[in-house]
Amino acid sequence: MQRAKERDLLAAPSRRQLLGWGAAAAATGLAVLPGVARGWGDPVTGHDVSASVSTGLPYAGFKVLEIFLYGGLSPWETLWWDPDADADIRSQDDQLAGFGWSSSPSCVPGPAPGETRRFLGTSATGLAGRLRWGPATQPLWDPAILDRTRLIAMHHDLEPHEAAIPLALSGQALGRPNAAGMGAPISRRYETASATPRTVPASYVFLPSRGLASDNFQVAGASGLHGGNHRPLVLKTGASLSTAVSQLSRTGLVGADPALALLADQYEARLTGLGGRVRSASWDRYRTALGTLRGAPELRDAMPASVPVAPIQTLCTNAASTGSHETAQALELAAHLLSLEMPPGTSSAGQPAAAYACVVDAGVVQAGGAGYDTHGGIPDVTTGNLFATLQALRQYLYAGSGTAPAGTIDLRTTLVIVNTEFGRTPVNRDHWPSGYANLLIGGPIRQQGIVGEIDTSGLASADALTPTDFRAACLYAAGIHPLADATYSIADLSDALTGGSTAESTVLTNLRTRVLGLT
Repeated sequence: MQRAKERDLLAAPSRRQLLGWGAAAAATGLAVLPGVARGWGDPVTGHDVSASVSTGLPYAGFKVLEIFLYGGLSPWETLWWDPDADADIRSQDDQLAGFGWSSSPSCVPGPAPGETRRFLGTSATGLAGRLRWGPATQPLWDPAILDRTRLIAMHHDLEPHEAAIPLALSGQALGRPNAAGMGAPISRRYETASATPRTVPASYVFLPSRGLASDNFQVAGASGLHGGNHRPLVLKTGASLSTAVSQLSRTGLVGADPALALLADQYEARLTGLGGRVRSASWDRYRTALGTLRGAPELRDAMPASVPVAPIQTLCTNAASTGSHETAQALELAAHLLSLEMPPGTSSAGQPAAAYACVVDAGVVQAGGAGYDTHGGIPDVTTGNLFATLQALRQYLYAGSGTAPAGTIDLRTTLVIVNTEFGRTPVNRDHWPSGYANLLIGGPIRQQGIVGEIDTSGLASADALTPTDFRAACLYAAGIHPLADATYSIADLSDALTGGSTAESTVLTNLRTRVLGLT
C-alpha cells in the first residue's frame, strides 16, 4: 500500500493538480480568509514565547539565524536514519562506512569517537523510536545542543527547485504577492518598535556567489507586502563581499547628499497640492531609503574590522574541493552581527546590530546547481558539505550558562533554523517533498523533541508540518504575530497545525506546545 502511494506521488501530476498549481502561481491578490485581522506589531497576548528574554521591544522575541541548505538535503543519510526502514533507505550505509568516520579524529569532534550514529529521541507515537542522526551531524553531538533541538518532519507537493525554494523560504507559493523571507517582517518589527528610525538594517541575507538564479533562492531577501524599506540587506559571499563592505564608508559620496536631498525635495513638491502632499507610501519608503544611505558609515562600524575569508577545513569526504568555504565566511559575519549590541550615540543604541541573518549554503563541493542537489553520490557530496557547514556553525554556538564570548551565537537568545526545500526519494535520491526534515535549535526550545513522522517508506505522516506551518512557528519565536497582516492567515496553515479550528488561540497554543515544545 505504501509503495503504491509512493508511486502515485512520483507520477506525473494530474490535470487538476496542474490547474491548481497554476492558479496559485498566478494569484494577484489575497483572498478573504478566516481568522482575526491583526494590525502590525500587535502582541501575542497571553502566548509570549520568551517573557524572560528582554530585548527592549514591546514584547520579547528571539533573534534568528537561518541556514538554508540549497538543493534539497537527503534526510536518510543525515537527519532521519531509522534502522527499521526499508533497505532502499539504508542502502548508502556501506558507502558511509567506507569513509572511516570513526577512524579519522578530525571527522569525529563528538564525545564518542567510535559512534557513527547518534540516538536522537522518540517521537510522540513511537514510530521513530529508534531514530538516529547520521555521522555528518557529529559537530552538533553536544548534549547542551541536542537537549535544545527539535527535529521537524516536513512535507509539501512541489518537486521543482524553482517552486519549492520560494515555498520553503517564505511559506507562500511562487507568485503570491505577500511572499517574503523572515528578514522583512523582523526588520519591520524593529523599525516599528524603535523611537527613531534604524540606520543599520535589522536583517541580513548572505547569498552564495554561485548557484542557479532561476532556482529563486533570492526570495530570502523578498519583502512581500512589508514594503521595500524593510527589505533585508542582501550580500553575496566570496571575493566580492570585502569590496561591498568597504564601500559602506561612501568615500567621495557624502558631498552629494545635499544635492540628492534638494532633488528629492523638488520632486516631493510636485506631489503637493492645495490640500497638502498626496499620500504616497512609495514616496515615504524612498525617503526612508535615502536616510538609510546616509547611515551607511554607521553600518560599516557595525561590521568587523576585516571581512573573513574562511579556508576549507575537513570535509570528511573523498570529493575534491577548492577555494574558500563561503558558508563559513557568512556564518562568521552573521555571528558577529547577531552578537553585537549597537553602542550609545547610534540610532539603534541598545538594540542588536542584527536580529535576523539568513545564510544560503550552496556547499563546498558542487553538485548540479548546488551542493545538496545530488541524485546519488550522497557520501561524496551531501555528507561532506553538511559536515563542513555544521563544523563551521559549531564554533560560533554558545550553549553555556555564563556570559557568551564575543562573536558567538548565544542559544539562550537566538533561534537557529536549518531549512531546505525538500528531501530525496528513498530510491535514487531524486526530488522528494513528501517527507524530509528541518531543525530548530535553541531560542525558545527547552527540550529535545521530534515533531511529526516519516514512515519506513519515506512518507511524512499526517501530523507533519508544511513550510507555511514551519515559517509561522519561526515568526512566532521571533516575537511576530504569525497571523498579523502581510504574514499568514489561518487558512494558509495545515490541519496538522490548526486541528481544523479557525480559532486564533488554538493556532497559537499549537505553535507553542506542539512545535516549540513549550508548556
